[in-house]
Amino acid sequence: MNSIDTKIKFIGIALTSFFISISSLFAQNKPENLELKIDSLFSYYDEETRPGIAIGIMLNDDVLLAKGYGLANLDGEIPISSKTLFNIGSVSKQFTAYAIAQLERQGKLSYSDDIRNYLPDLNDFGYIITIDNLLFHNSGIRGSGILRGYIEGKEEVGKVITQDDQLRLIYQQEELNFPPGTQNMYSNSGYILLSKIVEEVSEMSLSDYLKQTVFKPLEMHSTFLPSQPIKTIQNRAIPYVEENGQFVKAEGMLWAQYGSSGIYSNVEDLIKWQRHIHDKKYMLRTDPKTSSVFAMGLMLNKDSDGRPDEIFHFGSVPGYKSIVRYYPEINLDVITLSNLDNNTDAKKIASIKTFFGEQNKKDGLQTNKEVPISYLKQFEGTYLIMGDNAPVAVEGKTLTVQTPMGKMNLEPTGRNEFTMAGTNRKIVFDESLEFFTLKTGSAELKATRVVEEKTESTYTNELSIFTGKYRSPELNITNQIEFKDKVLVLTTASNQKIELKRVGETTFEGLKSYYYKSVDFELNDNEVSLFRVSDEAGWVQKLLFEKY
Repeated sequence: MNSIDTKIKFIGIALTSFFISISSLFAQNKPENLELKIDSLFSYYDEETRPGIAIGIMLNDDVLLAKGYGLANLDGEIPISSKTLFNIGSVSKQFTAYAIAQLERQGKLSYSDDIRNYLPDLNDFGYIITIDNLLFHNSGIRGSGILRGYIEGKEEVGKVITQDDQLRLIYQQEELNFPPGTQNMYSNSGYILLSKIVEEVSEMSLSDYLKQTVFKPLEMHSTFLPSQPIKTIQNRAIPYVEENGQFVKAEGMLWAQYGSSGIYSNVEDLIKWQRHIHDKKYMLRTDPKTSSVFAMGLMLNKDSDGRPDEIFHFGSVPGYKSIVRYYPEINLDVITLSNLDNNTDAKKIASIKTFFGEQNKKDGLQTNKEVPISYLKQFEGTYLIMGDNAPVAVEGKTLTVQTPMGKMNLEPTGRNEFTMAGTNRKIVFDESLEFFTLKTGSAELKATRVVEEKTESTYTNELSIFTGKYRSPELNITNQIEFKDKVLVLTTASNQKIELKRVGETTFEGLKSYYYKSVDFELNDNEVSLFRVSDEAGWVQKLLFEKY
């Protein structure tokens, strides 16, 4: 054998050894019997007739698992697979943000642009609202879906909700919840407006723009954005909600708003999308003025050094629940899509990361040490965070918190300190127990406890002065307040009766009402002139109703 043959052989052996080493490295990262472990978490869906879940897991951009559990359609007993389509809800927001980013990179718009340059029909609120304000959920624009509740209330269920319906409610707003940039409040309205900006700048519908620039190039052949309700979608999971132990069809199929939600996709296509955006650092832009978790249609949890260790978003529309997570430190993606509205598998989904060798460090109180129930009970209550209620309750011997992604166990790690099981997020309760702080690495979010007000026995003003008819100039609807059986009763525009409980001299709370959580009257020369109403989550704040 000549020297050249010897060198070639040596190089061949070296390359073979190199690729074997690389393969071994990746193999070490892949958990043994992964599919069996996932089956142990979700196989119960296949043990009875019920809606289910599709799961995709990708490590180092290689697909490790893509399968389904449970049924896409209970009537035909059609099983869920990795090809089954779901409405991915607010996971759609990252596609809208991506479209904005592409237009910005092409020099067709700027993040600092006044949105009224593109949306002349939007009222001038006396402030400049920028595209970034919409992207980062701090514009102050009210939630159009909640405004619809003041008009239609419970009667909205089952109705078709179109993009034009939502835009009409946004364009007729006369006031903001707060000055732009002063608060963070998750906003579907903002992303509906972003979709309109994409359409104005590109001169294409958002549906066509995404099809041409995203879905087609990435070969996401099953993914699409309908601009109108479609009754029949091939291979779609029917949305369900569980009521009194029975699974009934939900209204999810009747929603046709977009920008904030609306995209239909499956696990296989979302895997392609995740691969595509892994290196798109501009999608991780955040508001430099705040420590908000909001990025470009995404949310970020950061480690103590300020680096993202979890990039995610969840989606929730009636009958569908979606969670897409990426853990950059270990290059792991976890995608879960469900056709059950009140799916409660958040803890199981979060635990998937632990299969990849990620052990949460604990300090202070050890989780294997039993904590007195009386100690846990003091934290029980409802807390308001980012516009959503987060009930904290003791179940068995465990403290739990309800999140938009389901119920999570809280593991004690120190005095008044807990970790959400399977995550790096910490909850620290203030000594006063009036609020807790959710810590996600470098970002912190405050959750205020909802306190039941004590009734006062005497007030200066009689209840009768608050009676009368009130009109909202913004929504063009009327509410009537009457004094019946020693209580005030408010009749809404949809003819619902709400008892108003007095919690202050001129402040009331609507009992069993999401929309009329706070009703604040104003007096002029000892005469009631108006009231302002806020919903329970704060998506609509101080909506004006004038007495006439």
